[in-house]
Amino acid sequence: MKIAVMLLVFIRGIAGATFFLNYEAKNQTLICKASSHPGGTAWWFGDHSTQKFKMSKGAVSTCPTEQQGGDPCYTEGKELNSAFPHGQIVACKSHEKNKTSGPPIFTNKEDCREFDFFILAKMNRTEQKRLQVKGKNFSLPCEFQLQENVANFAVYWLKETDQTTCLHSVSNEDHHDIRSFSYNINCCVDANMENRTLSDSKIIDSEGRHQNHELTIVDVIPSDTGIYLCVLTMFAKPQNWRIVTNMSVEVEDPSSSTVLKVSLGIVGGVVLISGIGLLFYCKNRKATASEQHQRDYTIAEREVDDCTPYAICSRNVIDGNQAIYSLVMKPGVNSNIASSLPDDKPAYGT
Repeated sequence: MKIAVMLLVFIRGIAGATFFLNYEAKNQTLICKASSHPGGTAWWFGDHSTQKFKMSKGAVSTCPTEQQGGDPCYTEGKELNSAFPHGQIVACKSHEKNKTSGPPIFTNKEDCREFDFFILAKMNRTEQKRLQVKGKNFSLPCEFQLQENVANFAVYWLKETDQTTCLHSVSNEDHHDIRSFSYNINCCVDANMENRTLSDSKIIDSEGRHQNHELTIVDVIPSDTGIYLCVLTMFAKPQNWRIVTNMSVEVEDPSSSTVLKVSLGIVGGVVLISGIGLLFYCKNRKATASEQHQRDYTIAEREVDDCTPYAICSRNVIDGNQAIYSLVMKPGVNSNIASSLPDDKPAYGT
C-alpha cells in the first residue's frame, strides 16, 4: 500500500470543522486561518501527545525550520513552513505581543473557536469500502491490534464531506493502561453530532491489545452521507499512524423514496386502467364481428333457399314475333323438367 503523510487540519468554528491534506514531502506549509492580528501568528506544538500542548518557558521566539516539540513560536504572517518527521499536533492563532496566552485545550469551547488545530500523521492508506443506509441508524467498526511496545494510543472518528469534522475520540493517555479510556479529549467534537453519536469500546482478547471502538450514528438524515474514517495513532518509537476504517456511506433520502413510490403507483394505476380498457375494447370488437358474421351467413343461407332450381331468359327475334328462350339448369337438376313447359307458352319478357 502507498505510504503517505496525511495532514488532518482542525479549523474550529463554533461547531468545529476538519480538513485533510495528503502529502509526501518532508516540509509542509501550514496556513493558520484563525490568525488575523497584524502581530503575526503564534504556534503551539504537542509534546509526545495528541492531547496536550507544551507550555511556554519564556518569550516566544521565531519558529525553527524543524519541529520536534518545544516552546511556542511565532511567524510574521499566517504561514508556517517546517518539517514534522514523526507526526505531531499543532495549534495556532493570532499572536499578540503584549498578551500572554496559555496552550489550547480541546475540551475548552472558547479554545475551539479561537484556535486552528493541525494533526500531522504518517500512515498507510487503506481501500475504501461502501455502505448503503436505508434505516434510522448505522454502525461503523474500528477494530485493530495494538503493537506489543505500545503503551498509549488515541483513536479519531472523522467525517469528510465539503468540510471534515471530528465526531469522536478515544484515548488512554490519562490512564497509561490500554484497558482504560477517556473520550472526546483529543479533538474539538462537532457540536451538531454530539447528541447523535453512540460509542461502544470493546476489548476482544485477554491481553487487551485486540480492541474495537465502534461508532453508531442515530436518527440518520441525508446530510450524514460522506466518508467516515477511523484513524489510530500509537505512541511507539517512532510514533505511527494508520487508517483502520475508510467507509463511504450513502444515506437514502426518504422523501425521494416516497416520491418514487408515488410515481410508480400512478404509472402502475394508469397501466392497469389502460390494460382493462383495452381488454374490454378487444372483447366488444370481437363480439361485434361475430354478430356481423352470423348475420351475413343467415342472409346468404336465405338467398340460397329462395332461388329456383333453374332460370329462364329470352329475347325477341328481330325479324319476327317468335320468342327464343333458353333454359339454364342448376347442377344436379333433372333436364327432363323442361318437357313440362308448353310449346306455346310465351317467353318471359315478351
